[in-house]
Amino acid sequence: MNSNDNRMHGVLTGLILALMLATLPAAAQIDAPNIFLRRGMLWNSYNYAKTGAPFTNWTRINYGLDWPGFDPEWINASLGGSPSYLTTGGMWFAAPSPYDSAKIWIEDWAMYGSSVGPTGQTRYRVTKHTKRWPQGENYWLQADPREAEEVIESEWIPNPSYVPQYPGDEPMPLRVTRTVRQWAGAQRHENFIIVQYVIRNTSDTMTIRGAYSMLMYGIAGNARAWRTLFPGLNAGARNNRFNYEPTGVRARMMYGYADNTPLTTRFVKYGLDSLGGPTGYGEYLAPGWAGFKLLYATPDTVYRTPTYPPPDRRSIRTVWAAAPDQQDLYGPFGTASAGTQLRYQIIKDPTQAAESFTSPFDSRMAQRRIWSLMSLGPWTIRPGDSVVIAVGEFVGGISYNNAVDSAYVRDASRIGSETPVILRNMSSAMQQAYDNQFNVPDPPAAPRYTVKMNPDPTKINNIIEWTDEAEAILDPDYPPGDTAAADLAGYRVYRSSYLPIGPWKLIADIKKGDAIYKAGTLYSYEDVDAVLGIPYYYAVTSYDNGHPSWPPRTTNNFIETGSNRVPPLESSIYASLYAHSSVDPNYVVRPFRTTQPPRETLDKNAVFVSPNPFVLRSGSGTPDDKARVQFFNMPSPCTIRIYTIRGDLVRTIHHTQPDGIVTWNFQTDYGQFIVSGIYVYHIETPEGESITGKIGIVR
Repeated sequence: MNSNDNRMHGVLTGLILALMLATLPAAAQIDAPNIFLRRGMLWNSYNYAKTGAPFTNWTRINYGLDWPGFDPEWINASLGGSPSYLTTGGMWFAAPSPYDSAKIWIEDWAMYGSSVGPTGQTRYRVTKHTKRWPQGENYWLQADPREAEEVIESEWIPNPSYVPQYPGDEPMPLRVTRTVRQWAGAQRHENFIIVQYVIRNTSDTMTIRGAYSMLMYGIAGNARAWRTLFPGLNAGARNNRFNYEPTGVRARMMYGYADNTPLTTRFVKYGLDSLGGPTGYGEYLAPGWAGFKLLYATPDTVYRTPTYPPPDRRSIRTVWAAAPDQQDLYGPFGTASAGTQLRYQIIKDPTQAAESFTSPFDSRMAQRRIWSLMSLGPWTIRPGDSVVIAVGEFVGGISYNNAVDSAYVRDASRIGSETPVILRNMSSAMQQAYDNQFNVPDPPAAPRYTVKMNPDPTKINNIIEWTDEAEAILDPDYPPGDTAAADLAGYRVYRSSYLPIGPWKLIADIKKGDAIYKAGTLYSYEDVDAVLGIPYYYAVTSYDNGHPSWPPRTTNNFIETGSNRVPPLESSIYASLYAHSSVDPNYVVRPFRTTQPPRETLDKNAVFVSPNPFVLRSGSGTPDDKARVQFFNMPSPCTIRIYTIRGDLVRTIHHTQPDGIVTWNFQTDYGQFIVSGIYVYHIETPEGESITGKIGIVR
C-alpha cells in the first residue's frame, strides 16, 4: 500500500474501533475464565473463547469432556486422575485483510484463545461470559421450557484499547456470540453439548471475503487411562484411532477411541486395566468414543453460486494431523515459523497441516497424539451479515456397569459392536435438538432426596426419602390441562458401593403414589440389603412411559421408535447425585456409610473391629474404604487411642458423631501411613469406662 492507503487504513481502523467502544455494555457479565458444566454424566469447561483451558502440551488442566464425570478429589484413593477425553477444542477463523490481501487475519479460538480476554491487552474484549442460570434455575426447565437446562453465553468484540503489535494484528470487525447448551438432567441427552457460534460483521462498510473456519479438537481418550497404563510417557493419549463419517446415521461426526498400540504388547484397547474395577478383575478405563459433530454451518460462498447447486450445500474438508511426541506448541501448524499466509492456507485446506493425513488406517493412528480438523468456508461476509456454525461435542459408549462387567472384560468386541449404535442414536438426538431450536422431549423432574440411618436399633439399613414435589412439575411440551403433561410414572432408586459413577444397581422401582412407600406427601424406601459399615452412593430418578406424539413438532421422527411417538424417558442418575455439587463447586459428593445408633455404654462384649486382621484388599466398598478398619457398637462420645506394640501413641480419634461406628484409615496423627504389624487400641468414655484390644494389619 502507498502512504495514502496507509492513512486511509488507519482512519478506517479508528472508526471501526470507535464504533465498538461506543457499543460496549455498561457492565460486562463475566464470570471466571473457565466456566464448568458438571451436573450430569458429561462434564466440560469453557474458556472465554474456546472449549477447555488454554492448551498446555496435551496436559489435562481441568474438565475436558470428562466421562463419566466425577472429581477424583472426592475419593481418598489414587484412581489415575480424571477421565478427560479432550485436551482442547474450538475453532480457528481467518480471512485476508480487506486493506491488503497480502495481510491475513488469523484468530485462535481453539488452542490458546489468548486473543480474547477482559482487559486491554487482548485484540478482543470479552463482554459476556456467564451462565444464564448460575444456580440451576432452569433445571427441569423451570425457567424457560424452550431452552436447554444449562446455557453458557459468551461474547467478544474488537478491543478499542488494543495496540496492534505488527501489520495485520488489528482485530477483525466481528462480534462473536458463542452459546453453549446442555441437557444434563436427561439420560437421553446428557452425553452431548451443543456449541453455537454467530460471527457477525459489525462494520458499516467493510466486506470480509475469503473467510474460513477450521474446527480443531485435541481428543485423547482418556487422561485417566493413559496415566494408569502408560505412567512413563508424557501427557496426551497416543493410542487413539479416529474416524469420520460424512453421511449416514452418524453424518459429519469425527470421533476417536482408545485402541491397542505398538507402544506396548499388552491388550489396552478401550483402556483395559486388567487389575482394575471393584473386584480387581478388570475395568475399561476409556470405553467412550469421543468427538464432535457438525450440526450446521452457513452455506459457503462457493456452493451458493449456480455452478454448485443446491444452495444449502457446504464445503467440508476433514483431516487428522499427528502431533510431536514430546513438545507440541503449535498444533497442526507445526512450528513458530508458520506465518499467517501458511496458517491461512492450512485453515483453508487442512491437508497442508504438518503431518496431516486423511486415512483412518494411517500408520500414525494408535501411536501418536492426533489433532482432528474440519475446515469450513469460504464465506463472503457483508456488513451486518453473520456466519453461524453449530457443533455437538460428545462422548458416547457403554455404561460403567458394563465397563467393569467380566463379560465385557473378556470380550472387547462387544464395545465395538454396541457403541456405533449408541453414537447413531446420539447423532440423531443432537441434530434434532438443534433443528428443533433447542427444544427436546423431556423426562420428568427428579426429586430431591435424603439418605439417613434407620433410627430403629433393631434394624440395620439405610432409609432414602423424598417428597412428591416433582409430580407437580408438568411436562412443558403438553398443554397444562392435558393429562399427558403430568407424565411422571414412577421413581427408580439406584445404589453404588464403589464410585459415584457406579457401577449402579437398580434396587427399587416405585410407581407414583404407591401406598407401600408413600405416606402423605413423603416417599420412603428402606435399603434392607445395605451392609453394616459399608458406604453407598444413592440416586433417585423419575421416569415416564413415553407419549403417542410430540406436539412441538409432529413431523419429528425419533430414532428409537421410528415415528413421532416419544420413547420412555428417564432422568439422569448423575444429575440426581450431583444436584448440589453442580451449583456449588466446593460441595463434596460422599457416600453414605451404613451405620447404627450409638450404644449407651461401652460394652466389651459388643465392640469389635473389622476386618481384623486387615490384609491388603480385604477391605470392601469404595476404593478409599479398602484401606481402613472400623470399630462397631461404639458409644458416643468416646476416645480411641491406637498404639504400637511397644506403646508408642500412633493415633487419637475423638468420636462425637451420633452413630455407633468409628473408622480408622491407617494414618497417624501426623498424616503418615503406618507399617504392617500388631497395634493396640484403647477405648475410653467420659464416664471412665474403657476396653483394650489388638488389631493385626498387613499392608
